[in-house]
Amino acid sequence: MTTAFPDWRQLWRRSRIQLTDLLFPPECAVCHVDLAAGDDLAMCVDCRQQLVPQTPTRRCRQCGAENAAPPDDRGRCSHCRDGRWHFASVTPLGNYDGSLRRAVLLMKLWQREPLSLAIGRLTAESLSEPLSELGISLVVPIPMHWTRRLWRATNSPDLVAESLAHAMGVNDDGRCLVRVRHTEQQSILAPTKRAENVHHAFRVRDGHDVNGRVVLLVDDILTTGATCNDAARALRAAGASDVHVCVVARAAHNA
Repeated sequence: MTTAFPDWRQLWRRSRIQLTDLLFPPECAVCHVDLAAGDDLAMCVDCRQQLVPQTPTRRCRQCGAENAAPPDDRGRCSHCRDGRWHFASVTPLGNYDGSLRRAVLLMKLWQREPLSLAIGRLTAESLSEPLSELGISLVVPIPMHWTRRLWRATNSPDLVAESLAHAMGVNDDGRCLVRVRHTEQQSILAPTKRAENVHHAFRVRDGHDVNGRVVLLVDDILTTGATCNDAARALRAAGASDVHVCVVARAAHNA
């Protein structure tokens, strides 16, 4: 059954960050400029403005891609309207370019865990209106295979999901999904090979109840949507009533 209590990794991460805050002045997680005490977001105003789009962008409701052409009557673009999707929508913080692209790449380093937590909080604040309309009852990150986790020592979607859920006032379950087999990195594969690479790569762990829940699936970047689609398939197969996706950055269709 899903628990609201943090696991040992969350406790260790929080205590480490709290200790750092005691020993050193608080600083922006992006540019490291000193911040005033009590700034919960851990990000300066300039960096917030660079990471969050300043003008509204028309996006495909299904895949979250920036869409210049008018969508169909269900809000879907021409790239995804004929696809078989297990998630209902994608809500990105912004496009995978410029400052946001640099932030996503930095988030993959264990030394930049505070940045992932800050991005999660920024995402919750910037997307509060569209996310609040989804009726989310559980936040779940895309997991990393344990072999890659040993090498990386961090998984940024875990941190973004934890911070996002806390800001939304919703439970998160970082151990709900497991990646059952090692897969090639999606970024090195041709877009046409990515769905096959992650086919049935995820399942819901025994003892984690998602039955009837509306789940927000969190990842750092979405390109073709293949990874989130298979993870959503596993959640729906385990009884989730609906699955929506929130990502930090949405890459272009031709990435």
